[in-house]
Amino acid sequence: MPRAEASNRAEKLIQWQYRLPLPPDRLSDPLLISGTFDGETRLAWMITAALDNGGSVAYLDAATGNTLAVIAALTPNAVCPFDLRGALVDMARSRAFLLFAGYVGVAIMGTILVWVIRRRIQHDKQPIQR
Repeated sequence: MPRAEASNRAEKLIQWQYRLPLPPDRLSDPLLISGTFDGETRLAWMITAALDNGGSVAYLDAATGNTLAVIAALTPNAVCPFDLRGALVDMARSRAFLLFAGYVGVAIMGTILVWVIRRRIQHDKQPIQR
């Protein structure tokens, strides 16, 4: 199967697989590879497509044009419902976190102030050398 035909088939396959209203805008050039599919080593065209929520990789048999595999490569936000960044922002804005941060800040400043005062007192107690 020629390279151009592989590209056309992959475009239609990915559009069908993901039920896209239009074919994907960004497809890679087909790359001829040798891989193991269903326990057999075959020559295959590998085509990648950039999608809104990640990407996809299609493998087509180089001789027949049959689909060997379609692999989704989705972004973490598309697959994982837990929004770590959002959770951290919510935590940083919470009253409990702000009170804790204020307490830790006051404790650190107090410790530094006590250390500076003790150093000043020790310095003042040293005898004057003439």
